[in-house]
Amino acid sequence: MAINADYIYTGSRALPVPQNINLTFNPATGRNHAYQDATHRPFPDWGIVEPYYPDGVENYHAMQLAFNKRYSN
Repeated sequence: MAINADYIYTGSRALPVPQNINLTFNPATGRNHAYQDATHRPFPDWGIVEPYYPDGVENYHAMQLAFNKRYSN
């Protein structure tokens, strides 16, 4: 019989975080205007503008277990 236990770790840094910068907000409510309303966009003829901000962090931790039984004869 054999038992295996493995610890797995993957860490990623500087992941792109999508942010739409083609939005404006309503100063009275403090909320963004609806994106579908092109009259309130700073650039009405543009769609979604997503700049590259490498701010994302991701950590993955896992435990992998295996049990093997070998039969004789």
